[in-house]
Amino acid sequence: VASRMFAPPAILRPTRPHGTPPPFPRPRQCCLHMLQAPNKSNTETKLTRIFVAAQGAAADDTAQLPVFDNWSAHVLKTREEFRDEITKPDDAVCVVRAAALVAKEQYPALNVDHVIDELDGLGCALRARMQGIPRYPLKMIPVVNDYMFNVLGFAANTADFDDPRNSFMNQVLERRTGNTITLAIVYMELAKRIGLPMFGAAAPRHFLLRTRSRPVPDAATPAPHGLPPVAAASPASSEAESDSEIFVDAFNKGEVLYGWDVYRKLGALYHWFPNDPPLMNSAHLAPIGAKAILRRLLNNLKLIYFARADSSRALAMCHDLVLLDPTCAELRRDRGLSLYDLEMDSLAQPDLEMYVQSCPHAHDAAYVMEVLRSIRIDRRGT
Repeated sequence: VASRMFAPPAILRPTRPHGTPPPFPRPRQCCLHMLQAPNKSNTETKLTRIFVAAQGAAADDTAQLPVFDNWSAHVLKTREEFRDEITKPDDAVCVVRAAALVAKEQYPALNVDHVIDELDGLGCALRARMQGIPRYPLKMIPVVNDYMFNVLGFAANTADFDDPRNSFMNQVLERRTGNTITLAIVYMELAKRIGLPMFGAAAPRHFLLRTRSRPVPDAATPAPHGLPPVAAASPASSEAESDSEIFVDAFNKGEVLYGWDVYRKLGALYHWFPNDPPLMNSAHLAPIGAKAILRRLLNNLKLIYFARADSSRALAMCHDLVLLDPTCAELRRDRGLSLYDLEMDSLAQPDLEMYVQSCPHAHDAAYVMEVLRSIRIDRRGT
């Protein structure tokens, strides 16, 4: 099997910098089982032609790329729906629909509406349990916790945290287990259905939810005169002081945390010490919107697939991340290296060129430039 370890004699390949995705030193063809055409150039041409025909884009447009040859039509349709969802204003994006569309790329038979309908049904049952409960978050949260973790049986998958199924909404709802992000999405969706507004807080290496300590209007009745309805709340509109914010850890059965409790909990969890440089600040606990949550979800999947040397699925995650943030040079780099590993050189080249132009002094810029040099030599020789 030909390997990208063995470069043309004129090229001395550098060691891949820490934090830079594959392919080196993995054999380049190890992930090609997802592609059904044995000839690289024919596969590349076919993928580009399918993409251009479906999207009406120019052949050199790198904003949209297909993933699997045998899944092309399905992936393109699903990705178009995903793009339509994430191009809405942040407060209009349905995070669970977008997350379900990410899962649909891997589960073609998945009906996204069924995922939302299931959450609607769970929310309806939870509303019945809220009868007579005061409309204070600290009174409502224990009811949500009991329903989600005791009645429904949701639990953190600590035994196999890196199982990709932990990140796919259909699998989380079916298996009743997930990771910090997907359990928080389920929790947030259930809370939304009883009128309790919750937002993500993207702490380092963990994902929390936050809400205000003030009473919330009944979801079934209009808000008091002069006050905005609950649905109008958004991360950007949160102006409450830190001591009036409540944090919820859905990965730990809805544990409630306050202010510095979050820092102490995460410091103990990840063995941070008082002498260490500051690893967190107030910005890490600021409320984030739907697109930032989706980015965390996709980045988690991307890292899992890179670790498993599954470039085909890593490419799918990289591409969805680029849709969320097309100007991010690091995301374009990751997508380009995934395409390169799958021997789609003409599609990889623009992404990698964009990276070295945007980040010429990055720690891995020399490495990416060597990849580009290899691509140009290969294309001249074909």
